[in-house]
Amino acid sequence: MDGLVSQGYEAYGYDIPGIDGLVDQSHIYQTMFAAVTEINEQDLVFGTSDSDTLIATVDLDGVQDTVFTGAGNDEVDLAFNSNARNNRVFGGSGEDMINVSRRDRAFGSSGNDEFYAVDGQGENRMSGGAGNDTFYLGNGDRALGGDGNDKFYVVEGGGNLLSGGAGADQFWILTGDLPSAANTVVDFEIGTDVLGIGGQGAGFDFADLTLSGNSIAVGSTTIAILTGINTTSLTAANFAFDS
Repeated sequence: MDGLVSQGYEAYGYDIPGIDGLVDQSHIYQTMFAAVTEINEQDLVFGTSDSDTLIATVDLDGVQDTVFTGAGNDEVDLAFNSNARNNRVFGGSGEDMINVSRRDRAFGSSGNDEFYAVDGQGENRMSGGAGNDTFYLGNGDRALGGDGNDKFYVVEGGGNLLSGGAGADQFWILTGDLPSAANTVVDFEIGTDVLGIGGQGAGFDFADLTLSGNSIAVGSTTIAILTGINTTSLTAANFAFDS
């Protein structure tokens, strides 16, 4: 239930907003349903040596499943099931695309992999492994790039914990929308990694940033926290800008 506090839901094609600090009856029903059925929903799913597409509700139920995609450029979409949760996905070799749901653990292994958490419900952990991996973050997730030059893009959710690992990484801490909560970068390396600012057309550039302590803010909104970094030492050269 804790993961569903303040979460909305979809009904008859409409998005119903959540209420701060509360859950609603639809989420209570989902939790009760999971309590009596989840023990029977632990499946082991294997891909092939080809490029596979595995979609929750079509190829697997997406509840407490363990997925091994094998070789090939594979796609795993767990977010397609709004009730998906607690899965383990091992991408294997190849360039894989993994869409997480809630409380999932996803591992890219080798290859330039892509992870999507924008449609997820948080509490996911994504690990890129070797390769130049790309992460699209939603709300309340953890992402580890691993070896390679990785890219992290945050959207309006926030509250994510980001680690680039080895390599020259890009942390796009602003992508046109101010996050609802600050994202934390735990291993930003000055001179190697860069911080990305997108949405210059919306008026965001280096001059709009307030650097104080270990935080970066736009106006009164803190958009990022850099662990172990005094942000006042940063200059425009530490940032990448895109419109």
